[in-house]
Amino acid sequence: MISKTLLFQKIESEVAHLRIDYCCKEIVEFILSSQEKMPVFSYSDFMSVVDGECSIEQIQLCLNFLKSTQVKLLEQQYRYVDDDVIYNVTAEDLQAAFMNGALSLEDRGYPDRDYQSKVYVVFVADKAVIVE
Repeated sequence: MISKTLLFQKIESEVAHLRIDYCCKEIVEFILSSQEKMPVFSYSDFMSVVDGECSIEQIQLCLNFLKSTQVKLLEQQYRYVDDDVIYNVTAEDLQAAFMNGALSLEDRGYPDRDYQSKVYVVFVADKAVIVE
């Protein structure tokens, strides 16, 4: 666990030279403002919160920092959406799908060859790592 103040100091000392401190702080504030304990976000959520003030590259660098083992605020996950049903998929599921040419999930019962258009990257925040 880390305090918000200490996290912001860490951002300033470790990533400010990359010119992403503003983006990181805005994203952290956005995450903490969520009412959910473990909110799920997309890239577009983060892009809208910085409202054009940060490039996609800067946002990605910030997300990498917030996912890092030293912070652990975010975890990158994958979701497969089919017929309005959302399935959690692992990187291993996706690697196997790439090798086999179809995504096979036990819960679905049959392989999907068009899986690539139905897989999304999401970021799950663990707000419990930050104490205010």
